[in-house]
Amino acid sequence: MKIGLISLGCAKNLVDSEMMLGQLKKAQYELTTNLALADLIIINTCGFILSAKEEAIRTIFEVASKKESWQKLVVTGCLVQRYLDDLIYEIPEVDAFITIDDYQHFNEIISDLMIDKPTNSGGVDFNCRVLATPPFTAYVRIADGCDNRCAYCAIPLIRGPFKSRKIKDIVFECQNLLKNGVKELVLIAQDTTRFGKDNNETLEDLLEEVLALKDLKLLRLLYLYPDEISERLLNIFQNNPKMAAYFDLPIQHASDRILKAMNRRGSQEDIRRLIGKIRQKVPKVIVRSTVMVGFPGEEKEDYQILEDFIKEIEFERLGVFIYSAEEDTKAFTLPKQVREEEKKRRYQKLIEVQQKIARKKNQARIGEITMAFVESYDARRKKYRLRDYSFAGDDVDGYIYVESKDKLTIGAEVKVEIIASYTYDLLGRLIK
Repeated sequence: MKIGLISLGCAKNLVDSEMMLGQLKKAQYELTTNLALADLIIINTCGFILSAKEEAIRTIFEVASKKESWQKLVVTGCLVQRYLDDLIYEIPEVDAFITIDDYQHFNEIISDLMIDKPTNSGGVDFNCRVLATPPFTAYVRIADGCDNRCAYCAIPLIRGPFKSRKIKDIVFECQNLLKNGVKELVLIAQDTTRFGKDNNETLEDLLEEVLALKDLKLLRLLYLYPDEISERLLNIFQNNPKMAAYFDLPIQHASDRILKAMNRRGSQEDIRRLIGKIRQKVPKVIVRSTVMVGFPGEEKEDYQILEDFIKEIEFERLGVFIYSAEEDTKAFTLPKQVREEEKKRRYQKLIEVQQKIARKKNQARIGEITMAFVESYDARRKKYRLRDYSFAGDDVDGYIYVESKDKLTIGAEVKVEIIASYTYDLLGRLIK
C-alpha cells in the first residue's frame, strides 16, 4: 500500500508532516512522491493567512479532481483545525479530515481507511520522523501554541496556548537526529524565546545542553520575540562557535501607535536598542525580520515611519507581508481598514527598499571566506546550492552557488570564497 503526502505552510507544520510520515513508515506503508500511484494521499494544510488558506483549498480541489475511485484522500493541519465543519460540508470528496487535536489518534484513523492493513494505535511522535529536509539539517520544534495574542494573528485560535516540551525530551530527540547524520539543528516554535516560561525551564539551559552534543556542527534559532532576548542568551550567541550568528526577530512594525494596536510588546526605540546591542556583541551577525503593511488604521505617516526605520536599521534579511483580515481576531473588526491597492503599493515599495539594502549587504561579502553545507544541485544553473550560517533553510533566504567539476556530497561542509553577489544570492568559488 502506497501513501503520498503534500506538506503546506511553515517549518512547524513540516515537523507534523515528518512525524506523520514516520508513523506511516513504521506501519510498513510504502511512501511515494508519485501521487498517481498512491493508495492514500494526505494533504497537511496551513490556515494562517488568506493566501495560505487559498493555497490549501486550491491544492485539495486539485488533488480531489484527479484522484481515482480506488484512492483515498485525507486532509490534516491548521485549516482543518480551524474550519472542520465547513470543510466537511463543502468538500465531500475528502475521505477523512484530521484535526490537530486528533493527531494523537493518527494511526487509528489511517488504519480505518486502509482496510487491508492491521489496526495501529497511537499518534505522531517527535522521535519517529522521516525528514523532508536535506539530510544534514533538521527542525526541532521545542514548543507549540502561542500566548501573545497579537491582534492580527489566528495562531492561538488554531494551535492553542503556548506549551513547552521538556528539555530532556528535546535533547533526546536532538541526540537521535545527530546519530542519524544531521549536522545542523534548527530550533523552532511560534515564540521560541518564550520556551520554558510555562514549566520552570529556560531556553538558555536548553541551548547549553544541545550545544554540548559532540556531533553538532551548527545550532540555529528561528522566531524570536524581541523583548524576550536576555543578556544570557546574547552571551551564548557571542561565546559559542556552534551557535549560528543569526537572529530572526519578527518586529511587525516600527510605528509605536501601530505596534500598540497590534498588541505587540515594546517600542521602536526598544527594537533599535536591541539590534544595536546584538550587532555590537555578535560579530558578522545576520538580523532577519518580518514586517506587515496595511494593518487597520495604518496611516501614511505610520507607513513612512516603518520605511524610514528599515532604511536606518538595514536588516540583512526582511520579509514583508500584507495584512490579512482573519475572522475571530481583534483586528478583524477594527475600523479604518486600508484599501487593497494601497496595501499592495506599500508592500511593493518596501520590497524595493529592501532589495537595495540586500544588494549592498551581499556586495560587502565579496572576498569573504566561509564554511558552508552543500544542500542540493541546481541542474538548470549547473551549480551546487550551499548554505552557511547566514542563510536559513526555510525557503526565505537565498543560497551560495558554486561550480564544481567533481561531484559534491550533499551535506558535506566545504570552504568557499565569495566572488560575486546578487540581490539575494551569492556566487562562490570552492577552496580546496
